[in-house]
Amino acid sequence: MAFGSFWSFGSFGSLGRFAPAGTLRAIASVAGEGPWRRTAVGIDVGTGAVKVVALSAGRRRGDLRLERCAMETCAAASRAEPGANEAISRQDALRHVLSRAGIRVRDAVLGVPDHAVRSATAIVAASMSVQERRWEAEDLAYRLFPAPAEPCFDVVEQPAGKAGHVELRVLATSGAVAAARVSVAAAADVRVAVLDLDGFALRRALAAAGAAGSGPAGDSRPWMLADLGAGHPAAMFCRGTVPQMSIPMASARLAEAGHDVAGIVAAVGAAMDVFRATAGASGGPPSRIVLAGGGAAMPGLREAVARRTGLPVALADPFAGMAVGPEIDRVALAATLPAYLLATGLALRGLL
Repeated sequence: MAFGSFWSFGSFGSLGRFAPAGTLRAIASVAGEGPWRRTAVGIDVGTGAVKVVALSAGRRRGDLRLERCAMETCAAASRAEPGANEAISRQDALRHVLSRAGIRVRDAVLGVPDHAVRSATAIVAASMSVQERRWEAEDLAYRLFPAPAEPCFDVVEQPAGKAGHVELRVLATSGAVAAARVSVAAAADVRVAVLDLDGFALRRALAAAGAAGSGPAGDSRPWMLADLGAGHPAAMFCRGTVPQMSIPMASARLAEAGHDVAGIVAAVGAAMDVFRATAGASGGPPSRIVLAGGGAAMPGLREAVARRTGLPVALADPFAGMAVGPEIDRVALAATLPAYLLATGLALRGLL
């Protein structure tokens, strides 16, 4: 794949192979949208469910409004037997959830799981031409995913610690991973405008909601985001909005099914123990835990995690500080808030 044809990390390019270059413009038609508001749609294609969030932004900084959101559970058969059935189930779920939410979407932002991404860096001369840098980045991508894999990648350029040089950081995934996301969207007549990294989207949503700040005045300790999705649950330890460590929590795989509170508590506690042992005194103990994902709102889970860890535990609220459109059922939304964190972060990427 060509240079810059994968996804955008932060403010880098768009998915050039599948969408025109340039700023992502209004990409959905939803109730309440006016000519002065930009709208973006984020789609979280999970293992257990597909979640969709439509946000709009006004001219003033921070003027965000939740227009529509909905989720649809994938068929149980696809979760038990991944493969073709899984893809079909996700496609069906996406079509149904878009119809039910009343979102007429043309383009959307989707995510790629962190575990599917590899990275590499190279220090090159600042005098190197743009074309030569592209060749260097492509070479790095193919080292990360050798033939016959067809890597999709993006490259970040930043100053190197050596005069007259720049650092190229390549983040790549298998073309099959990107193609799977694109095919699910295409089956619902949705074009992927940007593929973001799930971890970046999660932190973006938390930062926008104010949940990933520095905490109480003078508190510089790290904090833990427990992403309890059904596919690849993980504990992400951050300081402010900067990640320090990500630890898989395989024991929480059934979180979205709602059957394993004890398993989730044990997995969260184990991740905390790994962080403490790895980070040591220099890392400092985490100050708090934020639960996100489909399993986060399970009855009694927050209290059980608090007892196990002895830390304050909160449920992620991706829409904190946002206005809520008239089409939103606030009562139903309150029970599912943590599940929409990733889709919200993806939608926010579309508004950049």
